[in-house]
Amino acid sequence: RGVIPAIDKISDLNVTVEFDHLFFHPNIKHVFFPFDAQKFDYKKKSSDKIRIGHAPTNRAAKGSDVIIPVLYELAEQFPVEIILIENMSYTDAIIAKQSCDIFVDQIGDLGYGINSLESLAMGITTCSCLAPGFEEKYPDHPFIVIDKINIKDKLIDLVSNEEKLDDTADYGRKWVEQTHDALKVVQRIHKLAGITH
Repeated sequence: RGVIPAIDKISDLNVTVEFDHLFFHPNIKHVFFPFDAQKFDYKKKSSDKIRIGHAPTNRAAKGSDVIIPVLYELAEQFPVEIILIENMSYTDAIIAKQSCDIFVDQIGDLGYGINSLESLAMGITTCSCLAPGFEEKYPDHPFIVIDKINIKDKLIDLVSNEEKLDDTADYGRKWVEQTHDALKVVQRIHKLAGITH
């Protein structure tokens, strides 16, 4: 909604959980969205088929018009099952997501969101676009970075390599626990504000 000049003038510190806001304000710091990974059970692969999930809550914003056809092309070539998570309650959506081995969040410039944090916390290899500049600032992220051009090749690489699926799943869970932990986010804000304990 824009910067409120009167507030901006008196603030000592500006922070945002939206990485792209760094491009809209000359003096703002990024912190990670506080997220409790412990609320989600870590899953292990339990089916012969690799289950790939996508939750097109807003098909236009998520690039579902590109993602869904690629998923069904993949299902014709490999032993994968497509799990579309839409038009269901949050509880049912979480159960459906929990059954996946790979989760495809979105394509575009939005970057990852809560959907991705949930799937990472569940130990699901997670594919998403990232906001411009995010990967350069945080190169240790766990995401399989996709776009309109590379999505099929990236997914083929994953479904053909179960060891990579396991490794990325394990790392994703650890990364969310470390990076998005609420206490660590608050500690980062305190550090930026010069508050010591």
